Amino acid sequence: MAHNTARLFAKFRWVFLFLTVACSTSPGQIAKLFVVTRPQFVIQKVEPAVPREALRTALIGNGAFDVCVDETGIPTDVKLVSWKNVNSDSLDRLGLDQAVMTAIRKWRFNSFIVADKIVPFQIRIGFLLHPKGLTFTTSDPQRIESSPEPDCRTR
Repeated sequence: MAHNTARLFAKFRWVFLFLTVACSTSPGQIAKLFVVTRPQFVIQKVEPAVPREALRTALIGNGAFDVCVDETGIPTDVKLVSWKNVNSDSLDRLGLDQAVMTAIRKWRFNSFIVADKIVPFQIRIGFLLHPKGLTFTTSDPQRIESSPEPDCRTR
């Protein structure tokens, strides 16, 4: 019997630890103990094809794009919000922005569910694109309302 109890404790020790901590700390302290992760909305990512001139000059670009996504997770519109060449004073993007926009159109996203319904949404994606690859972050998705901004529903 003791052997089964030890095995049960080993299997569920994290539950016991949580209950012990929860009973001895305030709700504010409990919140600080656990890291809350956001759901991942990007489920299929396509790397941009970096243009030759941008590769030759080793251009690094930092940009933000607003992406409208339909109920099936397919981008319906991609809009450049901002762009900065990180390692160059030139305003010439050398096609990096277009390469990223083309790649984003091939991405696939998880569904966004509001009140048990799958709804279209808009998400902002921030990029750092360099010769070795790409790094990106996403904002929280925003539901596209019935009277949305014209750039998300009309294209």
